[in-house]
Amino acid sequence: HGVADKRQTRLTLAAASVSIPETFAVGTGNVPIPYPLTDDQWVGRPAHHAQGRRLVVGNTADCVRQVNSWGGGYISRLINKVAEYRVMVVQGRAVWVAKKTPGNPNDVAWNVARGGRFDNVPWAEWPLRVVKEAIKANDTMGTDFSGVDVMVDAEGTPYVLELNSAPSQTSPYRQACVAKAFKWIIDKNTKATIPLMTERGGYRKFAHPAVVADAVV
Repeated sequence: HGVADKRQTRLTLAAASVSIPETFAVGTGNVPIPYPLTDDQWVGRPAHHAQGRRLVVGNTADCVRQVNSWGGGYISRLINKVAEYRVMVVQGRAVWVAKKTPGNPNDVAWNVARGGRFDNVPWAEWPLRVVKEAIKANDTMGTDFSGVDVMVDAEGTPYVLELNSAPSQTSPYRQACVAKAFKWIIDKNTKATIPLMTERGGYRKFAHPAVVADAVV
């Protein structure tokens, strides 16, 4: 229920210093949060949304006006992304990483529902800054597992967009990875977070031991 409210998720992540696009709440019913009235490009979304639906791009005033018509939500500064990933996190460790390939790269939302696809990323090619930020987001929200969407700008900076409590598992590979992680939980009789080690370890440092045999634990 917590991650379904995308507005509150953004605010919670920001308070924990997770890297997100600059975000402001709209229509909370509380004391208004000041947001800059600029002609820069912003993205407006309702608090609850899915599959790239109900999204507006424009200046601050136009976005706020549309978001209020949806009953409230948030606006965030538009970032020109060059890549976007989904990281499946279980027990604070990554079990798979997929790169989003959009149907139209000019779209703001790169969703399968809008003609895009997920391409599985091999372990050795995991973008570690993305994976690290996804795990931090998952741990901040206190979810046992989630599919974390993270975009990357031209400078390589990752920005967490949202957490999905029921992420797509259409790929047999991704299904197998999640099944192994859930079996680990059953066999070990614990769903406790597996902490990250401080030493270097490449992808092994962030990987769930159920899917990478020599993961650092």
